[in-house]
Amino acid sequence: MQIADYQATETAMDKVRALLDARQPAEAIAFADACEGDQPLVTQVRALACTHGGTMLRDRELIERGAWLWMQAGVDKHPGLGYNLSNAHLDLWDLAVAEHGFVVAIQDHRHHLHTARELLFAAAADEQVPQDTRVQALTNLGNSYDNLGRDADAIAAYDQALALDPGFGMALGNKALTLLGVAPLARQHVPALLSEAVDAFDAAIEDRDRVIRIGGLSALEHFEAGRARIKVSDAEPSNKPGHVHRPGFRYSDWQDPYLRWCARHGLFLHVSLGCLSESYEELDPLFFEGVTVGLSDGEQRRVKDLVDAFNAVKQDLMAARYLLWLASGDESPIREHAAATSQRAGFLDSLMYARWGVRTGIAVQAFAAATNLLDKVACLVHLYYRTRRKTTAVSFRYLWHRRTQKNKPDVMDAELTDQFADGRGNRGLMALCDLSCDLETESPLNELVERRHSATHRFLTVHSMLLDSDETNAEWLERVDWYELTEGAMRLLSTARAGIIYLARTIDIAEQAAAEHRDEGADGTGRRGFLPSIPLFRASTEHPDFE
Repeated sequence: MQIADYQATETAMDKVRALLDARQPAEAIAFADACEGDQPLVTQVRALACTHGGTMLRDRELIERGAWLWMQAGVDKHPGLGYNLSNAHLDLWDLAVAEHGFVVAIQDHRHHLHTARELLFAAAADEQVPQDTRVQALTNLGNSYDNLGRDADAIAAYDQALALDPGFGMALGNKALTLLGVAPLARQHVPALLSEAVDAFDAAIEDRDRVIRIGGLSALEHFEAGRARIKVSDAEPSNKPGHVHRPGFRYSDWQDPYLRWCARHGLFLHVSLGCLSESYEELDPLFFEGVTVGLSDGEQRRVKDLVDAFNAVKQDLMAARYLLWLASGDESPIREHAAATSQRAGFLDSLMYARWGVRTGIAVQAFAAATNLLDKVACLVHLYYRTRRKTTAVSFRYLWHRRTQKNKPDVMDAELTDQFADGRGNRGLMALCDLSCDLETESPLNELVERRHSATHRFLTVHSMLLDSDETNAEWLERVDWYELTEGAMRLLSTARAGIIYLARTIDIAEQAAAEHRDEGADGTGRRGFLPSIPLFRASTEHPDFE
C-alpha cells in the first residue's frame, strides 16, 4: 500500500487493526512491512503492527522493534506519539511478568513501567494532544495501576479521564472492574460500591461501538461479564443511617468545617468515600481484620505490637491532616490568634516575600509529617513479615530491597519474595512495592519526598510570591511557594492514605493465605498450635483523666 498523507496512514492503520482483531498478527506485520511511501508515516504503521502484533505473539523482539520504530517516528517532536510508545513499554512489562513473575519483573524490568507512565502523564497533560488520546492515556495509566493492585490510584486516573469525557466506555468499564475488586474491603458498604459499579458497567456497555473500536470485542465482553457477576439485590444500598450511597460524594452540606475539608479532598481512610455522610460514626475505620498468632508469649506480644503500630500510622495521618487544615483551611480556627502571636516574634524581612509565623511553621510540619508516613508504612511491612532488615535501613524508597551501590542489582528481601512464590502474589504488597518505585523517577512524588529533607534537616523558607531564588546556597536552604507547599502536602497525604489502604490489604491477604495453608497442612488432630484470628475492638482515643 502506498502511503503519502495522513488519510492514507489512517486507512493503513485501520487495516492493521482489523487484522489484529481477526487474530492475524503475522499478517498485520507483513502488511505493514509491505507499505511504502512517506517514511515517517510508514514508520508509524509498522510501529503499530509490531507493538500489538508482537504482544499477541508474545515476541519480545517484535515489541522492542515497535518501541524503536515509535522513537524513529518522532516521539520527541510529537508528544501524542508518546502514547503509542507507552503501549510498547507496558507490553514489555506485562510480558516480563508473564515470563518471569512479579519479583523478577520489578527487579529487572521496572524501567518499562516507569517509562510508560512518564509518557502517559506527558500525553495526558499536553493540551495540544487530541482529547481522545489524552483520555485514553489516562485510562491506560489507570489500567497500569490496577494491574498491580493500586486501586486508589487507578480510580483517581479513571476519574481524571471521565472528567474530560464522562461517557468514555473504556474508563467507565475499567473503573467498574476496579470497584468490583475493592468492594469486599468495604465491609458494610459493599452494596454501595456494587451499585456504583453497576452504573459504570451499564454506561460503558452503552458506549458499545467505541469500546469495540478501542479495546476490541474482548473488552466489551469483559465488561458484560463483570456486570453479570452483580445481582441487583447485592447492589441495593443499605438504608441504615450513614450507609447511603451518594453519587459524586456530596460534602457541601457537612456542618463541621474540618470534616468538610477532609471530605472535599478525599482524605478519610475509607475505601468507599462515596458512602460517607457526616453522621457516620467512623470516618476512618480502616484496619486489618485480625492476625492469627501462636501460643507463645512472644507471639501474643507480636499481635499487640502490630495493632499499636497500625494505630500509630493512623494517628500520624490524622495529625498531619489536622495540621494541614489548621495551616491552610479557609475556615481554620487559628488564623487570627496565630497571626497575632506571629506578630510578636520580630521576624526580619529579607525582601523576598517570605512568610514567617505559626501557620507557616505548622504547614512545614504537616508537609514533613505527611512524608514520614510513607516510611512508617514501610516499617510496618517489615515488622509484619519479620524481615532481617534493621529499622535504620528501612524507608519507603527502599521498601522491598536494600540500598545498593551504583550498578548493583536490586534484590527483593527474601521474606517478601516468599509472598509471590505460589504464583498468585499479594496484591496489597504488590501495590506497595510499585508505589515505592515511584520514588526512583523524576516524578511529582519523588520531588516532594526529596523536599522533606529540607523541611526536617535543613532550611525550608516559604514565600507568598517566589522570586528567582539564589541557587548558591541551595544545598542548605530551599525556597518554596506557599501554594506549592500546601498542595504538595495534600498530594503526600493522598499518597499516604493509599499506602495505608494497601498496607491493610497486604496483611488481610497474607492472613487469609496463611489460614488456607494451615488448613491444607492440618494433620487431622485439630491441634494446629495457633489461636484463631484475634478480634480487634475499638480503643479509647484519649485518657484525659491521666493528664
